[in-house]
Parts: sequence; structure tokens; C-alpha cells
Amino acid sequence: MRVLVLGAGAVGGYFGGRMAEACMDVTFLVREKKKRKLEKKGLVIKSPKGDLSIKPNLVTIDKVESDFDVILFTNKAYDLDEILKLPFPVKDGALIIPLLNGYAHMEQLRYKFQNAR
Repeated sequence: MRVLVLGAGAVGGYFGGRMAEACMDVTFLVREKKKRKLEKKGLVIKSPKGDLSIKPNLVTIDKVESDFDVILFTNKAYDLDEILKLPFPVKDGALIIPLLNGYAHMEQLRYKFQNAR
């Protein structure tokens, strides 16, 4: 199962990092500036549940493929409109999991990714 995490901030970095720690195939979709930073310093989690430092798999929107089984939306809610305007390929039947505040985004996601669950 391949997982794509949109964002590598507090939420995406934590959940995606923990999934990678559990040997899941995780890729982070990030902006170019964040990609350079993560390539240089890695993804670091400091937590009472245990610290973690990894070199994550990274991709930018111009290189993302449609072969992910799960897409975890962890971006800021105010960035969602911009993200939904991008040509974002999604595998038929992919599972989309939004970790965003509120419910307003649910219909937007259903409309954009009609071939996903």
C-alpha cells in the first residue's frame, strides 16, 4: 500500500513519519522550498512517545504520480482551494483521508476526486 501525505508540517510530518517508521511506503507531497529543507535536514519528530529522524520520500506536484492507494490531506484548510486547482492525479479507488478542520472541504474533495473513496 502506497501512501501520499500532503504536507510535512506538524500533522503530516507526525502521522506520515510514524507510518514510515512502521515500514509503510510513504511519500510526502511538499513545495520545492520544503523539499530542499527536508532533503538537507530530514524529517525530525520529537515526542514523549519517542523521537524519530528519517530521510523521507519526497515529491513535488509536478512529479506526483497517480499510483497511491491512500492520500492523507494534512495541509492547512486555507490552502485547500489552491491545491484543488492543481492537476492532481488520483488512482481509481484510492482512499482520501482529510485531517482538516471542519466539514466544508468534504464536498470539495468528493467533487474533485470522483474516482476515489
